[in-house]
Amino acid sequence: MKRDGAYKPIERSYTKSSPLLYNKEFHFWSRRYLWNRDDFSYKKLLKLKKKQIGSSDLERKMLLEGLVKKEYSKTDDMNAKDIRIRYALKYKRIKGFNLALFRGLFSEIVYGESLKRVLREVLPNEEVIKLKESLLGDPNALMHLQPIVLIFSTM
Repeated sequence: MKRDGAYKPIERSYTKSSPLLYNKEFHFWSRRYLWNRDDFSYKKLLKLKKKQIGSSDLERKMLLEGLVKKEYSKTDDMNAKDIRIRYALKYKRIKGFNLALFRGLFSEIVYGESLKRVLREVLPNEEVIKLKESLLGDPNALMHLQPIVLIFSTM
């Protein structure tokens, strides 16, 4: 699918500089691929696959466990931090849960591989349910943490 527009110079710049994106490389190539459905982007994503989802159940479990353990802290960088930080710290475990669920979602969308079984092993089910219920009962947190909680609150 060919798309023209003002974004082309930005796309060319990011494409040329993609090795400098470090941990944002998957973010760029996945969005570019989902937008364009082009082979070039998909080949870049295939090179990132092992790093993103591992190549065995053990690697996937270790990778997802590492993500699940992450929590928000005052030093985290985020958009609209002055507004969001209060709620991020109140629901600090959502960071790791969201990162793991996001990884599972993009694994299915980009690579066609489900991480659901491994996610069920590593996510603390009762804690996830309790956090979800707390969030759904806190409309201010939902409003201020969007889009952070979008994936999490719909599960």
